[in-house]
Amino acid sequence: MRVAAPIARLAVGAIVVSALAGVLAPTGGSASARVLARPAAAPATSSPVSAAVTATSAWTQLPNPYPSPAKASGIATFGDAGVAVIGGGTIAVSTDGGATWTQRAPPAGTAPMRAVTFASTSDGWAVGADGTILLTSDGGATWSAPTNPVPTTADLSGVTFASTSDGWAVGADGTILLTSDGGATWSAPTTPVPPADDLSAVALLGSPQPQLLVGGKAGLLERMVLSSGTWATDSGALTADIVSCAAGPGGVAYALSSDGHVERTLSYGAAPLTLSVSTSTVTATHDVYVTAASAVRAPGTVVFDEQSAGGAWQPPIGRWTSPWPWTKGSVAPGAVLDDEPLSTTSYRLRFVFAGHLAASATVTIGVRPEISLARTSLRLRRGAVYRLSGQVWPAEPGAEVTIWTDRGGRWHRIASGGVVRLVGGSSFATRRFGTPVRQSYELQVRLAANAAHLAAKSALVKVTVR
Repeated sequence: MRVAAPIARLAVGAIVVSALAGVLAPTGGSASARVLARPAAAPATSSPVSAAVTATSAWTQLPNPYPSPAKASGIATFGDAGVAVIGGGTIAVSTDGGATWTQRAPPAGTAPMRAVTFASTSDGWAVGADGTILLTSDGGATWSAPTNPVPTTADLSGVTFASTSDGWAVGADGTILLTSDGGATWSAPTTPVPPADDLSAVALLGSPQPQLLVGGKAGLLERMVLSSGTWATDSGALTADIVSCAAGPGGVAYALSSDGHVERTLSYGAAPLTLSVSTSTVTATHDVYVTAASAVRAPGTVVFDEQSAGGAWQPPIGRWTSPWPWTKGSVAPGAVLDDEPLSTTSYRLRFVFAGHLAASATVTIGVRPEISLARTSLRLRRGAVYRLSGQVWPAEPGAEVTIWTDRGGRWHRIASGGVVRLVGGSSFATRRFGTPVRQSYELQVRLAANAAHLAAKSALVKVTVR
């Protein structure tokens, strides 16, 4: 089975995915975590392309790190032009951007190595089978084992360092090791670690909330907040084994699965955007408070807009400014709107990252028209006539109200004159009703729901015939 090798960070919004065959393909950001497009292969052509092309490719194939084809499993950079590759039983090192390579053999008897990382131009670490960890302090020219024994024999397949002192390694059977002295001494975390099978990927997410991200079997992603040592398990979109993780700015991180899919978070694995409202249904002209929250910690732009029933999305003109710029250190925007919607309205919060829509949250408030009545209590002598009148606001052109009564022990629409069309867009008046017998009952005016409004009911009208 072909397994994708680790992701290496390039720049904001840019990542590179390397496969064992040595092919590199760029991909850009296109949601908590979101599956991104698999790096696509170039379409096959049977004849030269006649259209104009650029003079050079964006990607340049470099000399092979090894004299003969070898199975490679990791790559890391250091300094301005340093590159190290794990494979072929050695660590290949280049100090000139990959133009030339030198094979650095690990100490005799070293188990196969799986991953490599650097924290400076000179300090690097490699991990591999049987709990093997190697260190270099001269830019990969020489490698040696830690001063103290590594407290595991589990296969290690991921390593990352936050500085030249603090680092983490992960591997089989849920193994997690940490060091605070540059790799001379390794130990298990003192805080409880969630149970897990093999862990194969690790990355360090940066400020403002530094966290350790590890990946494992069946899409497993777990995060540890460095300041507290607490762990959280994320529900990502990938289901295949996570083979590599890479951190971007702030809360940005990518995870690569063994089947070549990539997912991304902009918010340390938390829900990126949230919109909440003071009520989900409201009577027209009553206040609605819309509050936004964002866990996104990435450079980009936040856009807030609204859509009335049947209308287009647009900013709340005259009441709020959108969009506004966002940085990895931005805080949640809080209350963004005090509105009095006249029809069912949706509000939307979006985040644009690297020129593409990356996350969105939408909430809808149903608006109920208000039915006002001229009178809500009628005391009549037998034989008198009466009518109901009032207004509906707001109402759609051509709208009709229906008149209901509880006479007979249950509510039902009046058969004759029970449907009344609004006059002048909002007013209504029923036909005249007679009072042939002494009785008491109730009436109610109702408006059916439509695309713009919820169903509405008037107050009850008490009718007493003496």
